[in-house]
Amino acid sequence: MSSASFKKSKKQAKPELDSSSSLLLDDQVIGNYLRDNPDFFLRFPHLLLELSLPHESGNAVSLVERQVAILRERNIHMRKQLADLLANATDNDRLFEATKNLTLSLWSVDTLEDLNQVFADDLSKAFDAELVCCHLAGTDTQFAHITGHATDLPAGHLSEVEDPTCLVLRGPELQALFADPADTADIETGSAVFIPTISQYGKSILVIGSRDPKRFSSDAGTLFVSFIGQALGHALDHIYLLDD
Repeated sequence: MSSASFKKSKKQAKPELDSSSSLLLDDQVIGNYLRDNPDFFLRFPHLLLELSLPHESGNAVSLVERQVAILRERNIHMRKQLADLLANATDNDRLFEATKNLTLSLWSVDTLEDLNQVFADDLSKAFDAELVCCHLAGTDTQFAHITGHATDLPAGHLSEVEDPTCLVLRGPELQALFADPADTADIETGSAVFIPTISQYGKSILVIGSRDPKRFSSDAGTLFVSFIGQALGHALDHIYLLDD
């Protein structure tokens, strides 16, 4: 056998496209790989939606090219929707767990001092709440996170809300809602959620505030805070009965 025929029959090794290869991937290498693996796009059809394959049709856009563009846009949109759903599910899981733990803590309190400690620990830390104050009517109690009022509750008509309400507030409005003025002195605009509660103490309102105007914007969900309001009402009833 001649040396020429030996060279002709010798097979050339195909480059392996894996993470351990030191081969520089250029157009020629990729082209050779696709030529040697004609079923590549059958095994990975989703990649076709991410490729740009223009058709020669003059200045007009071909129907196939337009269809591929629409499919690619839909694919991107669906991926974003899926990512948003997963992010919301993760947030809801975290909020559910925090709400459950807070509810259990509220059920264990026997005094307003205990309740103040729950606000300081469970509510402030678990929900990353910067500002927390529970306003009680008909009492002169004063704690770091509980303020009693002999007459009307603060914030005027906002204390009359029947359902949890999220609002953007100016600095002076926030200062009127929280016990320590130093906590809100430098805030120009913030936000807060008002959580109304009915108990033996009468009407009370739990206010959770933030320096971020977007934290408790008007379109924020209030499902979990409504649960907190119900649990707080039961806790206040329990404290009231023990005080009698």
